[in-house]
Amino acid sequence: GRQIDPKDLERKAIGKTTFKVERYTISTPQRIQIRKVLQKAGISVKQGEELSSVPHFLDTLRQLINGAGGDPPQPPRPHTSVLEEISRASGNEQLLVLYQYSEELLEAIDRWRNLQERIAQRMGQWNILMRLLHHAKGIENIEVIESQVRTIEQQRQLLDEPDPIAPLVAKLAQILREQLNTLSRSYEKLYQGGISTLSQDPQWQQLEPEERQQLLIQFNLSEKELPTIKLDTTTDILETLEKLSCTMFEDKIAALPTRFKQLLKHIAEKLDPHAQVFSLPRRTIKTEREIEDWLSEVRRQLQEALQRGPIILQ
Repeated sequence: GRQIDPKDLERKAIGKTTFKVERYTISTPQRIQIRKVLQKAGISVKQGEELSSVPHFLDTLRQLINGAGGDPPQPPRPHTSVLEEISRASGNEQLLVLYQYSEELLEAIDRWRNLQERIAQRMGQWNILMRLLHHAKGIENIEVIESQVRTIEQQRQLLDEPDPIAPLVAKLAQILREQLNTLSRSYEKLYQGGISTLSQDPQWQQLEPEERQQLLIQFNLSEKELPTIKLDTTTDILETLEKLSCTMFEDKIAALPTRFKQLLKHIAEKLDPHAQVFSLPRRTIKTEREIEDWLSEVRRQLQEALQRGPIILQ
């Protein structure tokens, strides 16, 4: 079924070749119009070479159609029977069909290119929206935005006007900016509180500055460990979140008090190897009597522990 130039026909292939009479003649004006369509598709062709350029032309248009639509939220791919009709024809008949649909194809190529460009632009924003939405999972009241995103996808509204995506990108970016700022303030407050407690600890004060700095590094509590966040642009927000997600940030905050406790314990054990850790009993207290009972129990346990050596309260 493959058309070849007579000059390329080898003797041994003659028996496998089907010869057909060329029934159509293409005039010079028709060839000029055909070349115009081919050139519109970006195919440079010389006079008399129109037929050999048709397969390339069909492939080019199929690629263009694939880019002019797609899976949701994109619009459906354009459907045209013209390409199939050209493909089914052979010889000059292909050129004749191409000529007959030349005006339709010239208009369609412009339309498909426009769709392809708009889709590429909007899909860039859509992908940013998806990344932001992924990082916003679990944030309070995010369900409304999730519902709007689902609607855009299900109803293939990518190219709707006004643009439905840009406002959601801006809204999500601001929500995440505020979330990261809140987490940063929480981390800073806990960190400074821990440093303040350290500075007031008598055993910490006994250490040399170099030794203190080494311990802070050892327990991941140096100032270098403070999260760095950039929030000026949407790109900044995404880069920050891809290095430190909100969940990871929350985990770092939750781990801070434990790290400071472990550091204090390490110092106490280092300065006094016989020191023992004492954890205060936890309970819910509702009355003054229960306060007295708790204090009595703690006093008793501390007195018993003190007989075994120094105590580190935790």
